[in-house]
Amino acid sequence: MRSTPGITIVEFTKPAKDYEDEMDTAFTEEAPKGKFSKAVLNELVTAYRDVQRLMGFEGEDLYPMFEQPTVTEFPPEFVRGLAMLAKAAEDYGKPGMIDLTGIKDNAGVATLAAKVRALADDPEFEKFLTSEPEGEGGEEQAEDENSEEAMDKMFMARS
Repeated sequence: MRSTPGITIVEFTKPAKDYEDEMDTAFTEEAPKGKFSKAVLNELVTAYRDVQRLMGFEGEDLYPMFEQPTVTEFPPEFVRGLAMLAKAAEDYGKPGMIDLTGIKDNAGVATLAAKVRALADDPEFEKFLTSEPEGEGGEEQAEDENSEEAMDKMFMARS
């Protein structure tokens, strides 16, 4: 294996890490802030995980449940996942269904959880998620199917 003189792995991966940090910053700015209880947040996570399962995710690839009793801000990776779900819902024909703006309390989270649950329970949405975007070939590799990267690719392909 040849290596390029003077370039380290850290330097090689730095642009990707910088981009991910920028994305996290953007999602942190958009994250709902307020006082949210573990029980209500986990209702949302349960519905979100059901959508993830529709796409073939399982085990460690599913978004984790919240463990702290109170959360004051949605984590950036959760906001990112919900934003991708919002885009999928929009592409499905339900624009604005998944909207994080204005969520400041448990009632807002519960409303969002009900909307995510409605998508998770919609058999046509499941077909939409598992269908290939127009113009795409079925060349996804099996090893990538359950990764967060595969989820990102699937949602981005629909944009």
